[in-house]
Amino acid sequence: MQKLINLLFAAILSIGAMVSCNDGEEENPKQGELTLSVNKSTIIANETDAVTFTVKFDGETITSGYTISLDGIEITDNIFSTSETGTYTFIAEYDGITSNEVTVTATTPEEEEPVAFDATKQLHKNVTYFIFTATWCPPCWA
Repeated sequence: MQKLINLLFAAILSIGAMVSCNDGEEENPKQGELTLSVNKSTIIANETDAVTFTVKFDGETITSGYTISLDGIEITDNIFSTSETGTYTFIAEYDGITSNEVTVTATTPEEEEPVAFDATKQLHKNVTYFIFTATWCPPCWA
């Protein structure tokens, strides 16, 4: 009788082990579309002009839990600026989902061209007329 109970117990454990196996996959993996966008695609390479990233999951903006990387190197903020010209490609990752690639171009700062003085455009023919009076001169009050 004891052998029958042990055999029945072993069979129940075996069936329970087979039913609970799931091949190591998560039961409810996150599925959806991860979108990375920027406020502008071209910046001036002067370390003050910057681009701001926005990460959306299924159309809703997320504020934490994601990473933005440039050539495999994670950037710490959602703002990027540089002093070197070039083309930079970014991606975002969130819970194992990878976003679209976003490209930002950093251009050379343009030097301001000196403005030549043109007297015909910058001078006006205005006349200023002043009237002065003195308080110590009674006839000057008029």
